[in-house]
Amino acid sequence: MNKPIYFNISIDVDTYATDYLTSSCNIEKMVISSYATGLDKLLTYLEKKNIKVTLFVIADHVKFNFVQDYLKNVIANGHEIASHSLSHRRNFSKLNLDELDDEIRKSKETIEDVLGIQVKGFRAPGYTITLKIWELLIKNGFTYDASLNNSLFYYAFKVLYKFFSTKGDFFVVQKLKEFPLDSSPFQVNKSYFNNSYSNVFWEIPFNYSKLISFPFLIFMLNQLPNYISKNMVKVAAASQKEIIQIQFHDYDLLTLEDIGSFSADIYFIKKYIKKSVEKRTVLYDSIITNLFSNRMPILLKDYVQMRSGNPA
Repeated sequence: MNKPIYFNISIDVDTYATDYLTSSCNIEKMVISSYATGLDKLLTYLEKKNIKVTLFVIADHVKFNFVQDYLKNVIANGHEIASHSLSHRRNFSKLNLDELDDEIRKSKETIEDVLGIQVKGFRAPGYTITLKIWELLIKNGFTYDASLNNSLFYYAFKVLYKFFSTKGDFFVVQKLKEFPLDSSPFQVNKSYFNNSYSNVFWEIPFNYSKLISFPFLIFMLNQLPNYISKNMVKVAAASQKEIIQIQFHDYDLLTLEDIGSFSADIYFIKKYIKKSVEKRTVLYDSIITNLFSNRMPILLKDYVQMRSGNPA
């Protein structure tokens, strides 16, 4: 009998509420718009497909009453809440040790205190991870990280973006030489710390197409013609890889009208969402159909619990 194989869909609730904030913007207004419009459209779509998702949220945003109420309802509907850091600093991996500890420890404490849950997972801003970040995550009681994006294609994309962008110094590129070029989950404390930590901690890297090393991030898949993206995910879904991780952002079903007065501050998203919602939805429908045809959905915290030998 073949062993079960899984898929996870996660959403980073961060982008137009943080990355493109300018001094003229009202942060609370942007955060509420990010949840009430961007995230809500996406979650409504995914819930119709009977998918429970892992949400990576910025802890500083949980201070807003609207976000607290929204996330409590999300938890009641069976979704997972994980940390996307305290304040989503895109130079995250270059922060000093004290700053990193604050971003990691306070993010967990804030989300847990406000929402009354236990936070298991973490995703670093910008998909950059280092040994010192892993160590701080382990010390602060996390059980997994889902940041590692060691796709060669994405590495080249980000290097070029840094070179041509006026915000190039704002972004950090993953140091690929420190990690295996693979997308299979692995136990960090065994592989990198020689079991010096008793608590089990996993890294769940992003998956990517073997042929061209193209990562399965929705904003990247939307840069390709639909038939190419659909085929890449179809091949991966039918493989024997134990888990396929597909990542969305809160803007993935937005229209230009949705972002309205924010559009002048969100150049990248404005360019990206010119692809019609209809074409994007066709891609998402195909991806989800192929995933369900071959795999079982699972939350990341449940996958880690299962791999650690503690089935729910």
